[in-house]
This record gives sequence, structure tokens and C-alpha cells, in this order.
Amino acid sequence: MRIVIFGVGRVGMNLIRLLKPAHAEIVLVDTDRDKCENLASEYNAVIVCGDCTDPDVLEDLRLNQADYVFSITGEEETNFLTSLYAKQAGARHVIARCDSMKHSFVMEKLGVEALVPETTLAQELANRVLNPTIFKMLSPEEANLDLYEVSIPDNVRGKKVRDVFKQKDVTLLALFDGEKFTLPHGDDKIQGKKAIVVSTSGRKKVW
Repeated sequence: MRIVIFGVGRVGMNLIRLLKPAHAEIVLVDTDRDKCENLASEYNAVIVCGDCTDPDVLEDLRLNQADYVFSITGEEETNFLTSLYAKQAGARHVIARCDSMKHSFVMEKLGVEALVPETTLAQELANRVLNPTIFKMLSPEEANLDLYEVSIPDNVRGKKVRDVFKQKDVTLLALFDGEKFTLPHGDDKIQGKKAIVVSTSGRKKVW
């Protein structure tokens, strides 16, 4: 997996830390030379110190090979330009930080997933009130459950759910075929690309 991150402010730094378990190839782009030097000594990532909107810098990033591009600088115009460039280059998933709902609507129309920090935070706060039990279950600090996704190997496809999921500490929650989720039953055959599972032991090996 290849991930490109434009901007390593507070959001970017937290994102890098959270992505560490993914063992992905991460490319960080920022204009702050001191910050870039500190990141180079702290993280196993490719550090590019330069202008995010410089065509030469963008060309060298091989955005057409990126699985995820995050444009999360503190400047909305920069996020807009870099995310559109990444989308045109052929990056699989492009997510950009946006300061207003009006601009987020434009980004969505152009195929970029826009995140408005105030809206995202408001949704999380509302979930604490409206769905407190679910929020607690999904919170690493609150629950002893691990929710994660795994790819479905060829040798498992076509087998019944009850025959594959025999471990007491791992439960299949949903199957995903790339477009929609299905809720599986014991006699259903396992199909699709991904499985969403929950574990009480932290075990990540399912198959």
C-alpha cells in the first residue's frame, strides 16, 4: 500500500502515528525544512521537502501509484489543487481537508472525498449522545473488542460461514464485494473482497 500525505501539521502528525501499524509505504510532503528533518529521523517514511503545488514536485510523487492521497495542509487552496491533481493522476482514493461545506460540495462533485473538521467533530460528539453504547464499543480505550478488515483469500471463497469461522474469539460481521455490504448467516457462502470481523483476543490471523 502506498500513501501520500500533503501537510504534516497536527492532523498530519497524528495521521502518521495512527498509520504506523499499516506497514505501508508513506510519502510525506511539507514546506517546513526543520519539520521534514525531524520526521526523517523519527519515521520510516519518504520525506519530500517542497511546495505541494509545484508541478515538478507533484510529478515526482508518482501519484498514479498511490492507494491513498491525503491533502490536509492548513491552506484550503493547496488542498484543493493537490487533491485535484492526484485525482487526475489516477490515485485510487483522494481525501482533502476542507474549511467550508460549500467548497466540500465542489470537491465531492469532482470525485474528491472532502472532510470538514467541524462537521466531523460534530458527528463524533453527536454519536456520543445518540449511540453511546456503540461509541463505547468502538473506542479502543473503552472496549476489549478489535474491529478490523481482512482480505478474503481464494481458498476460502465459496465455503460456508459456519465452516470457516469456528474460532470462539473471532466473529464475522459483514462481507464487502467492493460496492455493498452483506450480513452473513451460517449457511451463507463466503464471497467478495473483504470481511469485517470482530475479535476479543486481538488475534488478526483469521484464515
